[in-house]
Amino acid sequence: MNKMDVNLRKYLQQNYDQLTWKERIQIAANISSALIDIHKENLIHKDLHSGNRLYSKLDQNWYICDLGFCGPVDKLLNGVYGKLSYIA
Repeated sequence: MNKMDVNLRKYLQQNYDQLTWKERIQIAANISSALIDIHKENLIHKDLHSGNRLYSKLDQNWYICDLGFCGPVDKLLNGVYGKLSYIA
């Protein structure tokens, strides 16, 4: 298993002023690609936030983690789940 270096929240806090638009778009594209892979399996994440997007310097890619609430598209959750700081 590869060690991840930082989550998206911390990465943006540390690098926001230095990021080019090309880099911002690349981050969004990497995250979108990972979500597409999850959705191709007929699953949804159900707890997506900046704390569970991880960056690997080794391959310079973003990954989605914390798949604990991940489940089938057609199975509804009864209640509110996730970190309270991300619930609107």
